[in-house]
Amino acid sequence: MEFSNRTRTGTHDSHRTEHDATRPGPMEEAAAVMRCIVCGHRAGYNRAVVDLATGSEVGGLCVGCECTAFGVSLLFGFRLSGSNCAFCERDGHYAIPSWRARTVETGGKTVSTVEYDVTEVTVRLCDEHLERLKRVAAAHARVPGSVRPSGPE
Repeated sequence: MEFSNRTRTGTHDSHRTEHDATRPGPMEEAAAVMRCIVCGHRAGYNRAVVDLATGSEVGGLCVGCECTAFGVSLLFGFRLSGSNCAFCERDGHYAIPSWRARTVETGGKTVSTVEYDVTEVTVRLCDEHLERLKRVAAAHARVPGSVRPSGPE
């Protein structure tokens, strides 16, 4: 099952005042809701975690947890085609697509969108490896001296 162009959109005036710029807009509010499935912090718009059976987003995967679990392999285009888990021959029930951002000027307003596509080359995980991802990354985060990006929670 493929899901295409899951999009979140926010509109704001391109001539925002300094006060307006400090107030969260629709995009920031939506990002605050999505939590990383591993650490529970704000996932931002790094990767979504999508349940392929329902098409629903079960959470996100923040940059820190992605790097802990996969190193830089996903940044350099690590991809497997097909519907199997990236780590075994089981069916990949969860997809972890990247969010892509873009803006378009329309009638004096800037429309910001983020979207992802789940295609045949999107990284997939079976339920067992999704749970293992959560455990391994969470254990690494508790190791003294491990580095994790900091930011507002």
